[in-house]
Amino acid sequence: MSGVTEAADVAQARALRAELRRHAWDLASRLARVESLPDATAWSERARSMRRRARELRRDLDEARFLIDRLHARFPSIDAAGTSADAPSY
Repeated sequence: MSGVTEAADVAQARALRAELRRHAWDLASRLARVESLPDATAWSERARSMRRRARELRRDLDEARFLIDRLHARFPSIDAAGTSADAPSY
């Protein structure tokens, strides 16, 4: 891979990682809100719906984390410049 192409790939990987981290942070915040609702352990239809939503959010959060890990494996140099431009890490 040429140096220019590699630099562009790393820059794109950094940008994607930043977006994935923002998305993961948003999902984690939404999951915390759903899990903190008072009747999340009840057996009502609303409670079942909340648990289903929490499951979906956990699945999406796990997928975002997996993709971030894969980016790190594929582009280990994306951490060379630090993560200050990224959203909070998961």
